[in-house]
Amino acid sequence: MSILKVNTIKDKGGNTLLSSDGAGAISSGGAITNTPAFQAQISVTQAVPTGVFTKIQFNNEIFDTNSAYDNSTNYRFTAPSAGKYLFNANAHHAAGTTTTFTLKFYKNGSNLNASLSQLVNGTNNSDWSQNISSIIDLSVDDYVEVYVNHNRGSNSNFELGQFEGFKLIGA
Repeated sequence: MSILKVNTIKDKGGNTLLSSDGAGAISSGGAITNTPAFQAQISVTQAVPTGVFTKIQFNNEIFDTNSAYDNSTNYRFTAPSAGKYLFNANAHHAAGTTTTFTLKFYKNGSNLNASLSQLVNGTNNSDWSQNISSIIDLSVDDYVEVYVNHNRGSNSNFELGQFEGFKLIGA
């Protein structure tokens, strides 16, 4: 039996692949991490007009490993590195009349095919949520946003929800 004791494993270019603190905790130099990664939430009620796709303002950033999510003006994730990313989003529609409620991912301002529509019946005064997930191939500086549409007939309030994503490794 052989034992190899090292604190750091580097590639031939001198880049740290793995390191240990000597107490069993291992960290990666980026080779095996799902970063960049972020999560943002809706923290204030957003009134969305009927019949038009409107960007959801996920304005409360929970975490953002690479400062790639803009939670102040654009409410979008911009890829700092190329690759395949997994995105999830959900939004919570306040109680009201029957409506069709749709969430979509947009890449670089264009609608993607990742959408989910549901006819919700507001007669029981219940709130409704929608969830979508998609793996999206991004180049550096491509961006992803979440849009919502409903046909309620008047403004509809979206008061809860989150948008999150991370780069996939090995894909």
